[in-house]
Amino acid sequence: MTKQQSHKGTSHRSVIAIVAARAGSKGLPGKNTLPLCGKPLVSWTLDAAAEANGIDEIRVTSDDKMVMKLGEKIGAICIDRPAELATDTASIIDVIFHALSYPPHPKDEDILVLLQPTSPLRTVEHIDAALHTFNSSSEIRSLISVCQHDYHPLKMLMRDSDGYISTVSSDVRQLAMGRQDLPQAYRQNGAIYIVGIGGFRKHKTFFIEPCIPLEMSEVESTDIDTRKDFEKVENYLSQG
Repeated sequence: MTKQQSHKGTSHRSVIAIVAARAGSKGLPGKNTLPLCGKPLVSWTLDAAAEANGIDEIRVTSDDKMVMKLGEKIGAICIDRPAELATDTASIIDVIFHALSYPPHPKDEDILVLLQPTSPLRTVEHIDAALHTFNSSSEIRSLISVCQHDYHPLKMLMRDSDGYISTVSSDVRQLAMGRQDLPQAYRQNGAIYIVGIGGFRKHKTFFIEPCIPLEMSEVESTDIDTRKDFEKVENYLSQG
């Protein structure tokens, strides 16, 4: 029984996971179907989504026939992505809107989970923990998976068109502060995004305040963009 079949006819708040995996990639051609420790890269995400307790429906959007076949094996709704949404400049927001336009049409009260296939070290435990955290309070509007960053963003500088630099922070004194005196800072790692579908449709973003983080380790947060990234993850999985 697929996730789609198991909840058919119920009126609960559905959780819809979208896996967006296009065929092309400049940094690592065909990366979504490259074998990673015995199975295609995208399958690490598809399998985690299929095993997650909180996910009711999985939608795969792709222009890659192999990705579509892998999606069909786990009972996903597979959506043929048009060429204009399969370029390296296409907006992920537009891709998601296209995927949500297919029946069965999600309700505004349903929940959207974006799982990008380039984060293979994001596990089913991370997904279930993220959904538990998102549902822990009715005040939460979105969740983004994050990890800590080596350099604090409030100590960074920006260069303008005239060649001058200015501080990111409005308080120049923060440049001289110790890291421990600054608020905790994170970077988004691209592994998990959760938002209410009604909010996503209205604001066209995955960041809607109040937004809560799901913290992951630096290794777990590895996003595969290049051959070096791929080999790093492969070595990590081989050692485990």
